[in-house]
Amino acid sequence: MLKKEIIANVFMIVLGTLMHFAYQLSNQNPIVGMFVPINESVWEHLKLLFFPGLFYFLGETFFQKEKLPHQWIAFIFSQFKGLIFIPTSFYTYTGIIGKHFLIIDIVIFVLAVFLSNRLKYRLLKEKRDYPRWTNPFVVMAVLVLIGLFWGFTFFPPALPFFSP
Repeated sequence: MLKKEIIANVFMIVLGTLMHFAYQLSNQNPIVGMFVPINESVWEHLKLLFFPGLFYFLGETFFQKEKLPHQWIAFIFSQFKGLIFIPTSFYTYTGIIGKHFLIIDIVIFVLAVFLSNRLKYRLLKEKRDYPRWTNPFVVMAVLVLIGLFWGFTFFPPALPFFSP
């Protein structure tokens, strides 16, 4: 599992970093903007964790020999951990210091990747039995999250969390 976790961390950090610049490099293509940040809001930067994590998870799931019945649960719990960690850490340190620093933002992103993958692989290792309804429920939660990312990208609420 450790080897898989390291590969997942590297993949997500590299892809997340590249995705940060993809919208500008694509001449602000709205389809690209569905998967990458279109501005500097905290909300948009959550895409840097979620979509690389989703892409890696789908690839990992497709190519792995042993299909684990609880892999979707491990994925969504791990993503929620990272998606909560990023804004909590960002608003905590900027609330204390009064401004943000790029290096701290990068460290928060990297830590979110490490923490989310650590949880995912720990949950996968446990081989716990979950009720049959949990996987379809979790798949729906992932689809809702994708819908929220796409919807709030083009129609963001007038709240600081969604403002650059």
